[in-house]
Amino acid sequence: MLDTIKIYTDDFAIKDGAEIELLPATINYQTGETTKHKLFMNENHKWIKGAKAYLNTDNFNLTIKPMSTSGEVYLWLQLSVPKFMTGDNFYPLDEKRLQSLPSELERELSSRGIALSISDCKVSRIDAFKNVYADESFEDYSKIFRLLRAKRQSRRDYGSTFLWENTYREICVYDKLVEVQSRGCSIEGLPENTIRFEYRLLKSKSIKDALGFNKVDHLVENLDSIRDVYNHALEYHLFGLEINEFETLVSSQWTAIINWYINNKGRNWMSRLLQDYGAWSINKSLSSGRFREIVENKSGYRMAGYRIEKKLNDAGARIELMTEAKGSKTSVDLYQELKSKVLQNDAK
Repeated sequence: MLDTIKIYTDDFAIKDGAEIELLPATINYQTGETTKHKLFMNENHKWIKGAKAYLNTDNFNLTIKPMSTSGEVYLWLQLSVPKFMTGDNFYPLDEKRLQSLPSELERELSSRGIALSISDCKVSRIDAFKNVYADESFEDYSKIFRLLRAKRQSRRDYGSTFLWENTYREICVYDKLVEVQSRGCSIEGLPENTIRFEYRLLKSKSIKDALGFNKVDHLVENLDSIRDVYNHALEYHLFGLEINEFETLVSSQWTAIINWYINNKGRNWMSRLLQDYGAWSINKSLSSGRFREIVENKSGYRMAGYRIEKKLNDAGARIELMTEAKGSKTSVDLYQELKSKVLQNDAK
C-alpha cells in the first residue's frame, strides 16, 4: 500500500567521516556574495557549515538543509518503502514487514554515519498505491480517464500516465509496465495490464488532516487508516459516479460528438460519422502505416496510401474518445471494472 514517503527531523547526529557530500556555499552570481549555514556539529562539537549536505543512493535520498522561511535546519529523507525493503517497488509490503521499516532504516543510516530516530520523524509526503490487474490494455481505459474530473484538481494527460493534482494532493494513474520498462528493467514475469493507482498526500498538514497523525511510528501501525483514506479519496475524486450516472456522462459525450458532425458536416453528417467510425475501427485493428503499405502495394499509387493514412489518423482523432475498447467491453463496462477493482478491500 505504501510507496514513496518523505520524512524529516531536526534531531540527528552526523559522525566524523560520514558518507555525505557537503555543498560548501551558495554564490550569488551577480554580487559574488556567498551564503552558508550551520548544518550540524561534528564529534568535537564544532559546527560544520555549508549550503546543504546530502547523500543520494539507489534506495533513498537524504538532504540536510535550512528552511527557506525560518532558517531552521532539518534532515529530510525520501524513499520508496518497498524498494528500500525488497529492492523493487512493484508489489506492496505486508504489514509485518512494514513495521520493521524504522529499525532497518536506522541500521542502514547508522552504517553510513548518520544517527536519528526514524520513529520520531514527521512525515511530509505519503504515496499510497494499489495495482489493478486489468482485463484490457491501458490504452483501452485511457478514454475513461479523460472523462473523469477529480474535484478541485487539475488533470494532466501524458499518454501512459494521468495526473490529477493540486498543491496538497495528487492522484496518479499509470501503466506500470511502461514505467518499469522506462527504467530499463525487464517486465518478464510481471502481470500484464497492470495499472497503478496512486494517492499522494504532499504536505505534512494534509497528512495530519487526512489521517490524524504525521509521525512515522503512527504510520507503520495504522495501515488500515491509510487504506481507508486511499479508498475514500479514489471513490470521491474518480469513482463517485454510479453506473447510471456514468452512462449519462458517456451519453453527453456522444451528444457532443453528434452535434459536432451536424454543425460541421452538413446534411451528410451521419455518413461522415459512420465513415470515421469505420476508419477508426481499421486503425485499431492495424496501424495506419501498415494499412498504407497495403493500399500502396495493391493500388500501385503512393499518394493513395498517403491519403488513406491521413484519413485514418484524422478519423481516430475525432472518434477516439467515445469508441469501444478493442474487446467487447463498452466504456461503462470498463468504468465498472476499474471502480470495482480499485475500491475492493485487499492488500494489493
